Amino acid sequence: LKLQFLYLIGAHRPFLPACMAEHVSQFVEADAAADDDARAVLSHAFPDMQTFSFVGDAVKQANAEGARACVVTAGGTHDVFLKRMLAGKYADRPWSDLRRALMYARTEARFYNDVAPLLIAKGFDAALMPRCYHAACDLTGLIGDAEGADDVSNPPTLGESAFADPAAQKLSADVAAGKGASFVLSAVAGDVYQASPLPAQEAVRCLQSLALLHGAAWGDAALLSTAADRLCKTGGSYHLRIRNPKELAGMVDAWEAFMSSFGDDPKAAAVFATAGVKDLGRRCQAVAEYVSKELSPSAHDPHATLVHGDFKAMNVFLPNDKRQPAVLIDFAMSGVGYGMLDVAMHIAHAVRPSDIDAFPGGEAGMVAAYLEKVNAGRGAPYPTDTAMRHYRLATVDYLRFMIGRFWKTATPAAFASRAESQNTTLVNRDLDAALAFVVRAEACLAQVEAEMR
Repeated sequence: LKLQFLYLIGAHRPFLPACMAEHVSQFVEADAAADDDARAVLSHAFPDMQTFSFVGDAVKQANAEGARACVVTAGGTHDVFLKRMLAGKYADRPWSDLRRALMYARTEARFYNDVAPLLIAKGFDAALMPRCYHAACDLTGLIGDAEGADDVSNPPTLGESAFADPAAQKLSADVAAGKGASFVLSAVAGDVYQASPLPAQEAVRCLQSLALLHGAAWGDAALLSTAADRLCKTGGSYHLRIRNPKELAGMVDAWEAFMSSFGDDPKAAAVFATAGVKDLGRRCQAVAEYVSKELSPSAHDPHATLVHGDFKAMNVFLPNDKRQPAVLIDFAMSGVGYGMLDVAMHIAHAVRPSDIDAFPGGEAGMVAAYLEKVNAGRGAPYPTDTAMRHYRLATVDYLRFMIGRFWKTATPAAFASRAESQNTTLVNRDLDAALAFVVRAEACLAQVEAEMR
């Protein structure tokens, strides 16, 4: 239908009013250019491709764009998701921000090419993640092949000549052109859904699939060494090593600003008046380096595994058939870490406080459900006391990220504006969730402080 429509309006353009013909011309040319770009990528995945068509609307993410497509080959049809991160589209960002986004794309490409086959060989069910038909990344002149995600201060490999505006540290269009990453993945189709927040039981279903991912890599020093070398030495979207140092330096002011913005709310005022909470910014800042170090295991650590790194609800597809496992997507921040990094983020990001409290055993019960799954069939279990210590550290680390990155500019109006934004962490759009998280995280922080003493 789309091709027929383009044909018809192209054929009848001479009979259209001049103003409409101009818009039609722009539409046809833009559509043709987009199709040519897509065709080039899809042809890498399917050398015998005969034709393709886009299905539904394009998807725009913070650091990438994608679209679902139906590809016809000699052997049949393929329902796929085409995802691209083009450096030129984000070249107006300061280099430090653009570099982080490019590293995310490189990490995901390397995950599918270098690490996913190792996981499948270890018994991880390939059906729990998209099938990868093509993953490629070209960062020539921007980031060296041996550079790590935590080399945040590294300039482009071309040096200052890469910048159109050296003072603003923004790439020139010529340097950015053609650089980036592309993926062709199987579309997650069928009777599935995505949502955030999630009921606690559905969040546990996500955690159980996560446990299967963690279990496949657990204790495998060779696999984890590959992950450390090819992905991230320490996985996670909010690991201190990859964050802007200004976030940590501004923690005290950021927390003061958050309390000032929400202090008129009676519930918030009561929490802020609690012993230890008023000084939360300074306390969190003081332990940040220790917490980060304790959450940075080597590939040979007995409890290290491959973490997803950005385990929010919108990075999971849930079958409506509750007997079926959740499917995990978006491995752009994967690397070596403790499994509780993913668990702590998921619970804070995706589950309402009332649902956490109503779950049997509450927060600890949700963690226990993950532990039961990750320990099943493994000779060396993840001891509960060790796991809960890692969970407390990860919770404090996520608090540091929230205060330093988001809460300095948070206001009631800002929370209201993104209340329905499912991709946004619940604790940055729902005040009840934020306050409950502060209470839980402060209790974890007190235990970390006692441990340090």
